[in-house]
Amino acid sequence: DRLQKLAETVGEQAEGRSLRREALEACLDGLPEKSRRMLELRYVDELSADEVAREIGSTSGSVRVLLTRVRAALADCIQRRIATEQA
Repeated sequence: DRLQKLAETVGEQAEGRSLRREALEACLDGLPEKSRRMLELRYVDELSADEVAREIGSTSGSVRVLLTRVRAALADCIQRRIATEQA
């Protein structure tokens, strides 16, 4: 599915690909549906922030802020999972 494609695309670019991919997939699965949908529209469907906003019934400014927050949350989640696995 699209989330798997997103996880694969992002995971392939990271060092420690296998561990990072597993962490990314787990973290993506834990996101609220709206957050996953925005990531899918932006990075899988390659829509602009304006197009994502129209698709979900929001403003482009709100989409930009939410995407920034979601990316930060994913990065934190991934780091925590990797640290736990390596401990």
